Amino acid sequence: VGWRRKTLDDPHFRKHFKFYLLDEAPFRTFDALDCFYAEWKVPPMSSKDRYLYDDRLTLTQRLYLQEVALWPVLRDHPMRTKNKDEAHLFVIGWSPTIMQQLRKRPKKTACDRLPTYAKWEREVADYLRNDPHYKRNKGQDHLIGFTKYGTGVGKEPGGLYDVLNEGSLIMSTDRHFWSVYHNLPKPFRYGNVIIVPYVASTRADDDAPPESFRKDDKKLWYYFRGVYNRRAGSRGKLVDIAQHITGADFGDYRMGRTPEPDLLKSSAERMRHSAVCPCPQGDAPTSGRMFEAIATGCVPIVSSPMHLMKTDLPFPSLVDWDSVALHTESYGMIDGR
Repeated sequence: VGWRRKTLDDPHFRKHFKFYLLDEAPFRTFDALDCFYAEWKVPPMSSKDRYLYDDRLTLTQRLYLQEVALWPVLRDHPMRTKNKDEAHLFVIGWSPTIMQQLRKRPKKTACDRLPTYAKWEREVADYLRNDPHYKRNKGQDHLIGFTKYGTGVGKEPGGLYDVLNEGSLIMSTDRHFWSVYHNLPKPFRYGNVIIVPYVASTRADDDAPPESFRKDDKKLWYYFRGVYNRRAGSRGKLVDIAQHITGADFGDYRMGRTPEPDLLKSSAERMRHSAVCPCPQGDAPTSGRMFEAIATGCVPIVSSPMHLMKTDLPFPSLVDWDSVALHTESYGMIDGR
C-alpha cells in the first residue's frame, strides 16, 4: 500500500531524482577518458568517426567500454546535481576496466595528469572510505562499473577491494559470470547489481534500415558466426539445423587477438540482411551477440538457461525482452525439419 513503480517516463521521477557524478580528484574521470582517447587514437563514441573503435580495439576490449559511452552523457545530464545532499545515487567516475586499458600513456596528453595505477587506486579507496555519503549506506547507493571478466582491484588491507566489497552497487554485463563476480563477491551475493548491455560493434550500431538490405537479398535469412565448440549454448546443434533450413549462413570462426574491422563490417551487413540470428551463450549466460543482433534489426534466438536469463538482461522494468528476442534452453529443442 502506498508503493508504485516509477519509470523514466514518470514526471515525478524525472523531476525529483538526482544523481551525483564523482568526477573530481581523486577520480579524475574526464582526464582518464581523454587519456583513453589519446592512447587508442579514438574519438568520443558519439563522433561520426566512431568506426575507429572497431578498427583499433579488439572485440574483447570494445564489448566492455560501457563507461566510455556513459560518462560523457552523464556529464551534461539534466538529472545530475552538483549538491551531494540532493543526490539519490552516486556514480563513481573511476573504472578498473578503463584504467587497465591505459598502458602506454602517451606524453603531452591528459595522461600526464594521472598518477600511477596503484597510487590512483589507493587514493580512490581512501576517498570513499572517509566520505560520509559513502559510509552512511556502506556504498549501496554508489554505482561503480565492473564489467569485464578478469578485472580485479587490489586486496591489500584497507584497499579498494575492502571498500567496494562492503556492498557497493555494481554495474556489470552479467550477474552470473564467475570471472566477474568472484572479484567482488558480496555485492553480487546481495543482488546489488545493475545489468547494462554490452557495447555493440560500431558497424552494427548504424542507421541503415535492415529492411532495405532484405529486399536486395531474399536468400539470406539466418546468420551466425562464432565458435561451435564451446561448453555451453548448444552451438554444435546449429550445424544440424543449417542442413534442414533454407537461407542459413552459419560459420565456425574464432575472433583473434587483434582488431578485425573487415570481419565486423561484413558481419554487420549480413546481420542486416538476415531476419533471424542465433545468439548462444558464451562463457557467461549472456553475450554481446544478442545486442548486435538487436542493433541490426535481426531477431535473436537466445540459447541460455532461462532461470538465469530472467535476471541477467538489462533494464527488465523498461524492456519487454519476450517481445524483443526468442528464448530457448537449447538449440537441440528446435527441430530444423
